[in-house]
Amino acid sequence: MQHGFISKDHLKQVLNDIQHFLIQHKTPKDAQSPSVKLSEQQQQRLKQKLSHLHAADIGHILESLPLDDRRDVWMQIPIDQRGAILLSLAAPVRESILADMPITEMVNTADNLQSGEIGNLASLASNLPEQAVELILQSLTAEQRKQLEVALSYPAGTVGSLMDFSMLTARPEETVKQVLAYCRKLGTLPEHSHHIYVVDQHNTLLGLLPLQKLITLPFDSKISEVMNLGMITFMTADSAEQATFAFDRYELTAAPVVDDENKLIGRICVDDIVDFMRESSEQQMLRQIGFVGREDRFSSIFASAQNRWLWLAINLFSAFIATRVIGAFEDKIVELVMLATLMPIVSATAGNVGNQACTLIIRSLALGQVTAHNIRQFYIKEVGISLINGMIWGAVMGVFVGNIYSAGIGVVMGIAMLFNFVLTAFVAVSIPWLRYQYDLDPAMGAHVLVTFFADAFGFFVFLGMATAFL
Repeated sequence: MQHGFISKDHLKQVLNDIQHFLIQHKTPKDAQSPSVKLSEQQQQRLKQKLSHLHAADIGHILESLPLDDRRDVWMQIPIDQRGAILLSLAAPVRESILADMPITEMVNTADNLQSGEIGNLASLASNLPEQAVELILQSLTAEQRKQLEVALSYPAGTVGSLMDFSMLTARPEETVKQVLAYCRKLGTLPEHSHHIYVVDQHNTLLGLLPLQKLITLPFDSKISEVMNLGMITFMTADSAEQATFAFDRYELTAAPVVDDENKLIGRICVDDIVDFMRESSEQQMLRQIGFVGREDRFSSIFASAQNRWLWLAINLFSAFIATRVIGAFEDKIVELVMLATLMPIVSATAGNVGNQACTLIIRSLALGQVTAHNIRQFYIKEVGISLINGMIWGAVMGVFVGNIYSAGIGVVMGIAMLFNFVLTAFVAVSIPWLRYQYDLDPAMGAHVLVTFFADAFGFFVFLGMATAFL
């Protein structure tokens, strides 16, 4: 079935319609149970609402529904569509659905994925229990079984874990006519089949031939005479992040994947790269604010609390330290009450400066633009920017506060803002860089730590200067 493009607003309206439908038509199962169900007629109406939607759109709807509604909608999806929908779901939502599925249903769902999509089958199988994977392997041909076992053997985040095995190959001694005949015999070509990969009898990759070029060549031309020798290849152990940079830099749609002996194993396609980019981008954003992992929006309260407690604890500890800094100057704050009203300005503005610098260095590290040779330039630039902003806004706030309270407090305010801007920017670059140097995730909790330093040092500098000079 073909599905037309659905705009964001239209999809939102479809989601609202389904939510309203579920609210209106659910009825109690029996007098003793608060659980609800849909009648057979209502189930058919819900199936009709879903029938014209693409798998990705249904996935979006499932992610937007509470657990009970999600199960009701899932039960109305035909078994032959469930595999593609599961692959479109965020990992936590996929896990919540799989948790309620019997083993036999998991196997049937996997069997309905297209036979050539071993990469997709591997993505699904990696979330299934061992018993289901064993049954799936038994249902495959010997070649497919070997491919699936190979795909499952690669660690997440590597090119090997993203590649698929559906590709066109040819021998160098074959003619253009023979290759064209082979393509016609296949009937349907694999997605993103822009090239034919040329291999010898040992499956060693020799070159590639663009399909566009193939259909314009004389029939009697040998593949060895017309193939391109220059090509970009990946190894199975290469990181998916490196592959992302290469696809972006060289505008690739697909590329061959080889082993240590340059034997063709599979290929990696642009849709795999896009999926990886989207997922890694969301994970990085969550890590920056202290989430341990991705979270189902409608998971249990306890599960969500577990995902957030670690960096909340760190944040609480850092906040306690900041309060102790304030406590050390308690007598001065009592003496000059206006200091309590000005402290948040010093810390909050410096925190904004630090988070800007922190975001930029994390992004630059992710793009591979920061090295030991140029990190000094990053420090100079970010500290220089904070110095300029500190001088400008410190002077503005100094004059403003000086007119309201006194010239002395205005001077302290301006100098404290300048020092805290510079110090926070330095720390904001240092935290991700040091974590990166020790092979740790540069983004994990970075903004939480930067905020802590902005608060603690901001309070210390402002209150310390006020104590010393006022």
